[in-house]
Amino acid sequence: SGRIEAALDVFDDEPLPADSPFRDPALANVTISPHAAGHTEEAHLAQGQAMVDEIGRLLRREPLQHEVSRAMLDRMA
Repeated sequence: SGRIEAALDVFDDEPLPADSPFRDPALANVTISPHAAGHTEEAHLAQGQAMVDEIGRLLRREPLQHEVSRAMLDRMA
């Protein structure tokens, strides 16, 4: 009915094939983008700074803010 709008950025096959049903012009309420759509210059700089900060905490033997444990690995992509 067009009442719902959707933005999709993760697909089984990337890039999304040209013949994908998601590309149907009838789906005017669906916006598709590659998964990397959020990779702005600012985001890359922030990610880099977060990594530098985390390495500094590790070297100073401080608690990490973004630690990944073995128990978390089975839930991560």
